[in-house]
Amino acid sequence: MPSEAPTLDRVRRVRRETLRLTGDLDQERLDRRPSPRRWSVGEVLDHLILSDRFYRGDVERLFELARAGERPVLRRSFADLDPSILFFPKRLLPLLEPPLAVMNLFMPRSLRDWIARNRLIPAQNPEISEPRPGRPAEELRHELAESLEETEAVFRDAEGLDLTAIEHYHPLLGKRDLAGLLDFIADHEERHQAQIREILSTRGRPDRPGRTGAADSEGG
Repeated sequence: MPSEAPTLDRVRRVRRETLRLTGDLDQERLDRRPSPRRWSVGEVLDHLILSDRFYRGDVERLFELARAGERPVLRRSFADLDPSILFFPKRLLPLLEPPLAVMNLFMPRSLRDWIARNRLIPAQNPEISEPRPGRPAEELRHELAESLEETEAVFRDAEGLDLTAIEHYHPLLGKRDLAGLLDFIADHEERHQAQIREILSTRGRPDRPGRTGAADSEGG
């Protein structure tokens, strides 16, 4: 599947940059929050680990459909995911699904990519990627590296499959092919790299581990 290799290479590069950004941080700096309701760097890293797990599962499901000779299409709805943008109440998200589906038919992919990557657009993460505070530094770094290896293994196992028909539907960002899905994963992580840089440039204080609330919850 040579056509997908460059996109997977980008996922590798982005993950290596995340590891470089955080590789020398001790536990105190990982756990420090800029304010009580904002994520620490460690929580951002755990959010990335949990997001990886979810989207890798989606990729595996699409590959399984392709192996079985079925149409490799996976549609995620707000029943599966509960992300939000612009502080829109999550309980009202199902009302947005029909107009978002129409809007995404006409919105250029470049704009959707910008929304996924840019922190100027406030976003709330799904519950499935809610970070666990206070996780040990070495555990986080190990799982970030291991998660990339697991994604690479999924792609090695898919060699020889025709994946050109893959379609993945995100409730906020619409339809993507496999390359587009991997771009979204990389864009999402780059968004959080900007968040990490911002946290590290802000003088915060160590905070007791606990739920951060939605003020700094960004995900997809």
